[in-house]
Amino acid sequence: MQLPAYISVKKGFELIQTMTRILNTGFRYVLEVRHSAWFEDEIYDFPKEQTVSVPNMEFKR
Repeated sequence: MQLPAYISVKKGFELIQTMTRILNTGFRYVLEVRHSAWFEDEIYDFPKEQTVSVPNMEFKR
């Protein structure tokens, strides 16, 4: 799953929470975010509880 840069953390996080409820648990998924605001503990830890991985990405400021 790749989120565009224009999706805010609040709106995008709600979307991810909804989507993970309907994903087939027989597969693993990757979530690619495009803004450093996503890397807050609450948000970053959520995929770990699901079948979703978040790649380690470096952001330039």
